[in-house]
Amino acid sequence: MSRQKSKSHDRRALAPASREEFATKALDAERFREAIEAYKDLLKTERRAPWVEALAAAYAGRAAELQAKGMIPEALTIWRNRATACGKPLNDPAYIDCLCLGGASSEAFRLITAIDDPTQRAAIETRLAAIALLLPADALTALPADSPLRRHHGNAVAALRACSAGDSGALDSALREIPFRSPYRDLRPVLKALNIVQRNPAQANELLARIDSDSPFGRLAAVTRIA
Repeated sequence: MSRQKSKSHDRRALAPASREEFATKALDAERFREAIEAYKDLLKTERRAPWVEALAAAYAGRAAELQAKGMIPEALTIWRNRATACGKPLNDPAYIDCLCLGGASSEAFRLITAIDDPTQRAAIETRLAAIALLLPADALTALPADSPLRRHHGNAVAALRACSAGDSGALDSALREIPFRSPYRDLRPVLKALNIVQRNPAQANELLARIDSDSPFGRLAAVTRIA
């Protein structure tokens, strides 16, 4: 008998209360694979809502682990298993992020439209701004026409092209068209910094200091600081 099967057999031999305690400890310790199997075993005996929620949390934790290792297809499979086993919708921000990392941006954008909370929807659009910037405009057609991620895409692309060409006038013009609350707003200080770094590195650093590390353009800002 394999070690994994032996653990599963030992766990199932426990009384229900002890099995729940084992599952809870595994989840709290972020042993997500063990927690998933433990809660799945519990749910075979009775479908309790707290157990379903705990299983969903274990699946999400395991998916995050796999994503951090670059195992995107495996992480997506875990998210889909979570949806099936726990009855959870797939329009979870973390799943949408994972889809984009796996190249399934069209599916990700379709899922955004299924999010009812406008605040959450806006937050997800902001998180996807750096990915969207690299896509052609027709890749965003799954989004509603009034979606800021879609509406401001052309302006963001125009700004990036102007910066690459060293055209300060065209850059300023394009950046003025990106609203303060746009998902692409943090692109503005990065491109401005890139445009002036040779003649005014101090001001460039001041611009880059405005960007948080968790911004969708945080990595671009970090690379620009090094430059």
